[in-house]
Amino acid sequence: MSHLDRVLRYWLVVVGLSISAFAQEATVIRPASERFQDTTTGEVPDFQRHVIPLIGRLGCNTRSCHGSFQGRGGMALSLFGYDFKADSNALTTRSESEEGLRINHQAPKNSLILRKAAELVDHEGGKRLDVDSWQYNLLERWIAAGTPEASQGRSVISLRVQPSELRWDRLGSSSVIKVEAIWSDGVQEDVTCLTRFRVNDDSVATVDSDGHVSAIGY
Repeated sequence: MSHLDRVLRYWLVVVGLSISAFAQEATVIRPASERFQDTTTGEVPDFQRHVIPLIGRLGCNTRSCHGSFQGRGGMALSLFGYDFKADSNALTTRSESEEGLRINHQAPKNSLILRKAAELVDHEGGKRLDVDSWQYNLLERWIAAGTPEASQGRSVISLRVQPSELRWDRLGSSSVIKVEAIWSDGVQEDVTCLTRFRVNDDSVATVDSDGHVSAIGY
C-alpha cells in the first residue's frame, strides 16, 4: 500500500468516525406531544423528564394552585416542581374521598388527578387538559405503569434554544422557538411542548404556549 493510499484510508476512517459521532450527537428524541398522542405507545413517561414538566406547563404547581405554601384541595406540590421526591409522594399518597382515589392503578382513567384536570368532576383550578389528549395519555400511561419515581443521579446539563436570537425588521414578524434538553446521561429531547414561555415586556412581543413569538412594538 502506498503512502498516499494510507493517508486517504486514514482520512476516510477519521471522516467516517466524525460523521458517525455527529449523527449520534444530533439525534434528538421527538417531543412528548407526538409520542404520547399514540395511545398504543409502550413508552413509560419519566417522572422527572415528563410528568413534573407537564404539571408545571399546566400551571398546577404555581403559587395560585397546588404550589402555594398550604397547597390546594388537600394536595401540596413544590413550587414549580423543584422537589421531585416530595411531589412524587404528594401525587401518589393514597387519598380517598367521595370523589375517588387520587391515583387508581387498577383503573387509571378513574384517578382523581385525571378527572380533576379534565374537569370531569368539580375542580377549583378549572379544566387543564382534554380527555384523550397527549397530556392526558401521558399521565394515564404513568399511572398505568405504577407511577414510577424520578430516576436518581440525572440532571439537565443544558438547554438548547433555537433560534438563539431573534431580530426583526418590522412589526408583525414572527418566529417559532424550539427547546431541546440535554441530560447528564446523554439523552437529548425536544421539550418545546413541556416548556412554559413568557416575555419580559409584552408591549414589545407576545408568545403563546407553543413558542410562537410575534413582534408587536418597539
